[in-house]
Amino acid sequence: MIANELRSALDNGQLCLLFQPQIALADGHICAAEALLHWQHPVLGEVPPAELIPIAEDCGLMLPLGEWVLRAAVRQLRFWRQAALPPVRVTVNLSAVEFRRPGLVALVGQILAQEGLSPRLLELEVSERTAMDQPPAVLATIDGLRALGVRLSIDGFGSGRSSLGCLRRLRAHQLKIDHPLVAGVATDPDAAAVVAATIGMAHAIGLQSVAVGVEDNAQKAFLQRCGCQQAQGHLFSQPLPPGRFAARVRRFGQYAHAAATGRHLALAGRHG
Repeated sequence: MIANELRSALDNGQLCLLFQPQIALADGHICAAEALLHWQHPVLGEVPPAELIPIAEDCGLMLPLGEWVLRAAVRQLRFWRQAALPPVRVTVNLSAVEFRRPGLVALVGQILAQEGLSPRLLELEVSERTAMDQPPAVLATIDGLRALGVRLSIDGFGSGRSSLGCLRRLRAHQLKIDHPLVAGVATDPDAAAVVAATIGMAHAIGLQSVAVGVEDNAQKAFLQRCGCQQAQGHLFSQPLPPGRFAARVRRFGQYAHAAATGRHLALAGRHG
């Protein structure tokens, strides 16, 4: 039933995107928005992505669904840019089926060109398992996306079978540390050791580190001590509709401007 209804949802505009802020731990500013698919069915209610995506893959709808998400996310970024929102990246998850799609690089380039956006504002996320499976076609896709100027993120890092050699070959821009590991950093010494080592390794090979699923201040403090650069999770924000996300970005911009002005006036008074 969900598969049949999903076909109608794609045709009838029932789908929408929510955006979860990705926060810089150094100062709290929003540096990216992860696009998350939202489907509120009139009878079934909310169909969570964890249930929706496997069904879409099984019934052959993953490619049109994934293309819809990519186009909608890039279009929303254009709307924000036209509204003079401070620059943020948009990140879009790609399933294994999408990542192995012939012509993916050309499709991404076409969508960016149609919306008139710089590739550096788009970040594509692939799972650790997908990224570590490296047949020639996958490596060619990665190289093509990098040549296009799109950022690449390895999602769910720490849950699979990564190796340093694979990471260096992929030349990704960032690692997103898996939620279950982050959840245990304040209580589980093994999880804490793995997360600290992952952050150190990422920095050593020039990758940004992003912690996913941060839920409390103890986790945040641990990540900051380890030098993790960015984080997302319910401690900072639930996924938001586009308008509320934009308001959050603007509020931080106003706060940062006020703080900078206050520092400037304090320095001027000190020297005056």
